[in-house]
Amino acid sequence: MSTQTMLVTAREAFARGEWRTAREQLETAPSLGAADLDLLSRATWFLGDVAESMQQAERAFAAHESAGRAEEAAQLAMRLALAWGTRADFVIAAAWLGRARRLLEGRPECVATGYLLYSQASQVLEIEGDAELSRSSAVRLTSLATTFDDPTLACFSRVLRGMALIRDGHIGEGFSSLDEAMLPVLAGQVEPEWAGDVYCSVIHVCEGLADLARMRAWTNALETWAQPLSREFMYAGVTRVHQLQLLGAEGDWDAIEAEMAASSQALLGAHNWLAGTGFTELGDIRRLRGDLAGADDAYARARAAGVDPQPGHALLLLEQGRAEEALASLQDAIGGAGQVERGRLLLPMVEAALAGGDTALAARHAADLGKVAERYSTPGLLARAAQARAAVLLAEDRPAEALPHLESAVLTFREQRYRHATARVHE
Repeated sequence: MSTQTMLVTAREAFARGEWRTAREQLETAPSLGAADLDLLSRATWFLGDVAESMQQAERAFAAHESAGRAEEAAQLAMRLALAWGTRADFVIAAAWLGRARRLLEGRPECVATGYLLYSQASQVLEIEGDAELSRSSAVRLTSLATTFDDPTLACFSRVLRGMALIRDGHIGEGFSSLDEAMLPVLAGQVEPEWAGDVYCSVIHVCEGLADLARMRAWTNALETWAQPLSREFMYAGVTRVHQLQLLGAEGDWDAIEAEMAASSQALLGAHNWLAGTGFTELGDIRRLRGDLAGADDAYARARAAGVDPQPGHALLLLEQGRAEEALASLQDAIGGAGQVERGRLLLPMVEAALAGGDTALAARHAADLGKVAERYSTPGLLARAAQARAAVLLAEDRPAEALPHLESAVLTFREQRYRHATARVHE
């Protein structure tokens, strides 16, 4: 078979979603140009070998750059930035974004300009929690999407707008924008590398807002999108970790113990921050079951993946009778947290303060959580705020005043199918 025939066969196989055939044909070809190196990278990514895929993408980048194809090279640089960021290596991700910025600097606006806008705004939103760049970038992306008639840029615009609205407390409007953003994804108009990242970002926000109903809906949507593409690629594993998180909330702790370690381990080197999230969930379940040594081991594996296992690690310290260390650990975590992240940390801070006998500090944290819950008004945050307020009132020997807050919390947790939280309120 001639080289040209092999390349045509590979391209046709890739178009049909036959990733293994495409990769085999491309690997057998005696030489590959930049475009076919890129195709090899993507076929390898679909087969779950992310590290090898990234090496091939770097070769494709170098070939495009040396040939003076700045836009193509910039697109690959941004895809590599996305891959490194997903692996929780933000320094290298930032370096690849810097390469893309350099390649596009001084050139007329193009589709790659939009990808750069989206990548930069997403990074700032995730690391710093600042939505201002997302708002301004969303406006520019809308204009670029119209100019270049590009559905991916329209998707990116709606994602940034939705995320900014949610950060600003406009939950309904924000999720409406995100729902609309997924239409080109479902139509197959957005490359899977970027589409999968959008799904994960939205599910992460749902988790941070303690909105299990929305998290459940978006996880189901992720599964529906990912399943036909490949059972081997990264997002098949990502889907399972999110499903296990939800099963843990619903009380199926045996499933967590049986599957989470292996599912998280399989994502290492590909999606480190979700691997770390999975190990954190495993640590939480072990802690709640009284397996403190097992919990400590799982939290250590989360840290090794680049994820700070809070508030679970602080609650483990609390279980060990180290209330002051637990509170200090939570204060360190909350120092750099945005408003959404604070909603996840403040109830444990109330618990740690009460365990240390500081009711006044607990009351301040409970009031802070009440403000966060009022800002976002999601069921889970409102229930946490009610639970925190009740805990303070009980510590102040005011059970009659605590009761309505407990009743409110338990109803919401039950509706969210959050069994352990429901049981704790009953207790």
